Amino acid sequence: MTQIQDIAVLSAASFLGFVGFSLTGFGMAINYFLVYQIAIYAGYEGKFLYAVFIQAFAFFSVQPLIFKTVEIKKFASKNALLYWVPVTIIATPIGSITGKFIPTETIELVTGFLVTFIAIFQIYQKRIIFAKHIRKLCCCSTGEKQEHSCDKEKQDRLTMMKGELEIGEEDTSFGNTARFWTVMASAISAYFGALCGIQSPPIILYFLYPPSPLRFNKKSQRATGVIMTMTNGTMRVVYYLFEAFTATGGESSYFQLDDWPLYLCVVLASLGGVLVGNIAFDALKDSQNNIRMILIIFMLICGISFLFSTFLLD
Repeated sequence: MTQIQDIAVLSAASFLGFVGFSLTGFGMAINYFLVYQIAIYAGYEGKFLYAVFIQAFAFFSVQPLIFKTVEIKKFASKNALLYWVPVTIIATPIGSITGKFIPTETIELVTGFLVTFIAIFQIYQKRIIFAKHIRKLCCCSTGEKQEHSCDKEKQDRLTMMKGELEIGEEDTSFGNTARFWTVMASAISAYFGALCGIQSPPIILYFLYPPSPLRFNKKSQRATGVIMTMTNGTMRVVYYLFEAFTATGGESSYFQLDDWPLYLCVVLASLGGVLVGNIAFDALKDSQNNIRMILIIFMLICGISFLFSTFLLD
């Protein structure tokens, strides 16, 4: 039976998770679990696997709104999705099933490792921007504008190297190496997405270092990433529904009719988070780098808290 604490914590986590997702294009689960971890340290007695279930439900609930803002047919990579989607459909239930037999503490440690890895990797990728902000905090020199211009040029070169700028259409050929890495990345992402709610690391690496001949610009990366993420979220919800309908009298299911107030609040909070995040994105275009830096720091704190939660909390 859902309690007021569950509604407050999980709704707030969903709302702030999707505000961050709309602002930065990544990290819904990261921000979601950061709020969850803060609540745990404050005395909230929630169950981690149930929070993972609600996170999947929240992602599923906002699909129509997110699809509306992304031109999937025009920009999504059909070559990548041709292999990614079927593998995700297979690997996601495997992650959900094995999660029943793995201790929660182990899953939290895995989650902490994945989140910390993402944070450190993001800090490394954006090290020039971080260095610029650190220099601004340490000193205020007269040559700051010139230094800023130099940093911007360096960042533009790095951006071009990472393939984030607009480029030509991808090659229609798709070799065995590209197939192999696409299958591997999708399987790992789907498995850990179902196991602990964190599917981002393989997706981030896949977009940063796409197998030849795949190439991604900002629009194609966003459209392709939405399909990758939503396929995993949809399969997780399908698995939970299957579990609910096939559960016998002595078995429990995450889906409970008595929990409808929680589901309703999570849906409303998630949709509100997407809308607020989109509004904030339009209003804070000039501050996107600052927002990303703050969220990456939050991500690192969240990952470290997961790593130590098993040892600090009974």
